[in-house]
Amino acid sequence: MSCNDAAYNYANDPLLVPCNTPRVEHILATVTDKNEQIDAICAARGCIDIDSALRHVLDAYLSGTASLNDTIDLLATPIEEAYSSADQGYLLWDAEATARHMRPLCATADESLRFWGEPVSMCEPDPERRPLSSLESRLWVLWFGVIYTSRKLDWTSEDNRITALVALLQALQLRPDPPAPANATPAFFNHCVVHATGALWSKLCLLGPSAAEMQSEAPGGKMGFTDVEGWAWENENALFAMLTAAGTVDFMGYGVGAMRDALEGGIVRRNQVRMTREFKARWTDITLGVVFTWLVCAGEEMYAHGRCREEMGEVEVVMEDGVSMEWKDESTVARWEFWKMRLGKSSCDDVRSEKARSCATRALKRMQDIEARFALQQ
Repeated sequence: MSCNDAAYNYANDPLLVPCNTPRVEHILATVTDKNEQIDAICAARGCIDIDSALRHVLDAYLSGTASLNDTIDLLATPIEEAYSSADQGYLLWDAEATARHMRPLCATADESLRFWGEPVSMCEPDPERRPLSSLESRLWVLWFGVIYTSRKLDWTSEDNRITALVALLQALQLRPDPPAPANATPAFFNHCVVHATGALWSKLCLLGPSAAEMQSEAPGGKMGFTDVEGWAWENENALFAMLTAAGTVDFMGYGVGAMRDALEGGIVRRNQVRMTREFKARWTDITLGVVFTWLVCAGEEMYAHGRCREEMGEVEVVMEDGVSMEWKDESTVARWEFWKMRLGKSSCDDVRSEKARSCATRALKRMQDIEARFALQQ
């Protein structure tokens, strides 16, 4: 079905993103390389872009011309310098300025002392040394760039480039956390999110919020429903699934969210867009590809999580029209069985595209294989 069909007219509805704007149609017609298509389409749709300098660093690493250690040093060193210097003292200055405004608003002197500490006499740092990019913005740029890059790494390819990207994040997580600024105050730690836990790399600070921002660009969000955008969306989810399976960062909620969207009518429950039958069909077709991606990359972890909850006596009840929302972002045994049933229906549903039916069939087979593997371990 084309986006030019009268039944599926985005043009007059500002809440729905155009599937193929004339500019995107031109890109698809004139650009043949998938990676170049993604760059051009994301630019046309106003998606989050990747910093050009960061792009060169990541491209060199993924092409094998730069080592993992050299790449980690290039990425981490300037961020660590900004962290330990508190942006050349400006974060300390800003924190104390905020504290001066907040102390009088506290209910008691103890509360003021606990959150903001004693007032500190501080001179404003040299304006000439104020960095052009703050510590926090550097982290956002790094994580946005890494996640954006994953969109162009075919997760099914044997070149292992997406695995290399996972290895990069794992190496960053193992890097020692840099020391906090020598003259840090309670107000500073309360005010500066990046410094609050003292875990810059060990917890991959701000990666989670960055991922949430990038996930909001899903097809039906800023991205459209072209084949190349669906492919990019599967690749991005493969990165999150691989990180989850490796125990690096837990993004399982995105995998369960894909299951909800494709198999539980989750998009209707979200109520974030005006729904048409055609829109829901397109969303579901693309999301079935993401479901298969998650099951291949982290399906065993998803199943084990549900089994663990059942063994602990936490059982979710299956409703006639779906699954209860008690644990809406978690995998359960009841959900797993319900997903299998829905995948079986989708695999032979003429409303689905041929690719979506294939994804549903393979996803169901993957679930059965996971169950069989677990049964052999008992």
